[in-house]
Amino acid sequence: MKRRITSVSELGAITRAARKSSGVRLDDLAALSGFSKQFVNDIELGKEGVQLGKVLQVLSQLGVHVYVDVPPGADDLIAHSRDLINRTKGRRVGSNAMVLPMVKVTASGSPTVSKPVSQAMLDAIAHLRATSKKTLP
Repeated sequence: MKRRITSVSELGAITRAARKSSGVRLDDLAALSGFSKQFVNDIELGKEGVQLGKVLQVLSQLGVHVYVDVPPGADDLIAHSRDLINRTKGRRVGSNAMVLPMVKVTASGSPTVSKPVSQAMLDAIAHLRATSKKTLP
């Protein structure tokens, strides 16, 4: 289902709902995404200062896809803008650096509906629980 995001707190509520509906615990999601439990909690609380790239990684672990509704005319300029940004980043970090885009923006078409949690994520959670030093329920 598509939901319009109008605030960071709305994105946090969606993140929490996706996690809860998937039966994934906060600490498991944090471990799978490579961030602290506090950081994932900050996302769910809608804190303004969370980094977008990290939020997108957490959402990806939950099977939540983010799409941007691009205004008419901007679609034709996305590839050009990405090229300019990558060249600028390349000059800043060195001429041999490769800069990959972090987000693929789809301007047209409907998103495909996917399960909130993939089998790979469930397997990773089971592995975390099996190899954890403390006993996880």
